[in-house]
Order: sequence, then C-alpha cells, then structure tokens
Amino acid sequence: MGLKFLQYQADWINDKRRFKLVEKSRRTGFTYAQSYEDVEYVVDTAKPVYFSSKDATAAREYIDYCEF
Repeated sequence: MGLKFLQYQADWINDKRRFKLVEKSRRTGFTYAQSYEDVEYVVDTAKPVYFSSKDATAAREYIDYCEF
C-alpha cells in the first residue's frame, strides 16, 4: 500500500529544516504528515522524537498514525 499525501503535506515532509512553523486550521492533515516524517526520522537515525499536543485525544491520534 502506497501512502498518498496532498502537495502541502509532501512539502512539509520534504522540508528538512530543524525548526518549522506553520499556521494551520483543524483537521488539515498536518498531524498525519508529521507522524510520517517522525517515524521516517526515527527509523533513519534511531533518535527519539518528542511531540506535543493540546490534549490526550490529539496525542492518541498522533500515536495511532505512527502505528499505521
């Protein structure tokens, strides 16, 4: 199964700057794209990733995407 990303998600994933900032609205797919980028990073570097979210529901969504 190949993953598909919208252009802005692919741009986000392919932006390799250490710090990135985006103004976004809810339910736009940035958590999905970030979880992919984070898993890719951990696999490549064996270094941990720390992710902050607004509440437990959002944190669970991120974790579920990482498991996917």
